[in-house]
Amino acid sequence: MRISFLLPLVFLGFAGCVDVHEHPSPRPAATVVTPAPAPTTTYVAPAPPPSSTTVVRTP
Repeated sequence: MRISFLLPLVFLGFAGCVDVHEHPSPRPAATVVTPAPAPTTTYVAPAPPPSSTTVVRTP
């Protein structure tokens, strides 16, 4: 007697969990394109002037 009362309740509980409606197919996610990083310019320091010492002697 107890099972005959609980069985319909269990069936109704599980029936509420089933989704029978049609859903549209999921759209593909939008592709996000990120721009390529800008080329970096490498700073090259100018070469130091040649080290020369000029000595001027005056009489």
